[in-house]
Amino acid sequence: MAKITKDMLITDILAIDPIIATLLMSEGMHCVGCFASAGETLEEAAMVHGIDSDNLVEDLNDFLEHREEIM
Repeated sequence: MAKITKDMLITDILAIDPIIATLLMSEGMHCVGCFASAGETLEEAAMVHGIDSDNLVEDLNDFLEHREEIM
């Protein structure tokens, strides 16, 4: 299973699982579809949106770990 880190680019994270876009948008990160996300790390995007990147990474990895149970 892939692990998400805060230094990963948004586009690379979405390549792991496109459903993550929905999770990011629910946190207020509506930039997932903009061209800037191609060069922006999760930590940078979280900082711009006032989100704790460590908590976000934990939540995203938890989602990936339990995706089969959730879906």
